[in-house]
Amino acid sequence: MMSAGLVLACSLPGCASNPGPASTPAQPEAAAQCHAEAVQARVGQMAAPDQLEALRQQASASVLRVIKPGDAVTMDYNITRLNLEVDETGVIKRVSCG
Repeated sequence: MMSAGLVLACSLPGCASNPGPASTPAQPEAAAQCHAEAVQARVGQMAAPDQLEALRQQASASVLRVIKPGDAVTMDYNITRLNLEVDETGVIKRVSCG
């Protein structure tokens, strides 16, 4: 008698195991993406602290990361981040997004 009650209880919709459709992660809008090509002409120039915010804005990036020689950096890819790789003197050697 008890097993019949258990079978009946598990036939209710709450006991069903249906995960539903797989959700896809939200993609940042194209406008929020970094555009390193917009600041590519700055390679070979100083990464002056008072110019960094302007560079970030020109690249439409939400985050700016200045990478100096020997700096430890995370390997995560951030589509909205502008990376400026500089040499020991602060000259921009490479610009990229990620």
